Amino acid sequence: MRTENGRIGLFLAELMRRHNKLPSQLAADLGVSHATVGRWLDGEDVPSTKSCWKLAEYSGIPLEKILSIAGHLPSTEEEEPLEWPEPREISSGVPEKI
Repeated sequence: MRTENGRIGLFLAELMRRHNKLPSQLAADLGVSHATVGRWLDGEDVPSTKSCWKLAEYSGIPLEKILSIAGHLPSTEEEEPLEWPEPREISSGVPEKI
């Protein structure tokens, strides 16, 4: 399933840049495979709702925004730009096990 605009890939690329992580490191932090992160980055797949929750915890971005970026929720016409928290504002950076 290729996403229309690759928004999730752009989001993940910025997330990795801000955290200075490689795709394999992001995958390990989120508890998913490197191949999974690769598919997300390429726009071939989108994170599940469970993975969106992990991404929200990891990034500090509200879950609703992540779900919208991934295509699980409809996006609004005038969607506001993401307000990224500073890395120090994110408590641990690693989501708890579900």
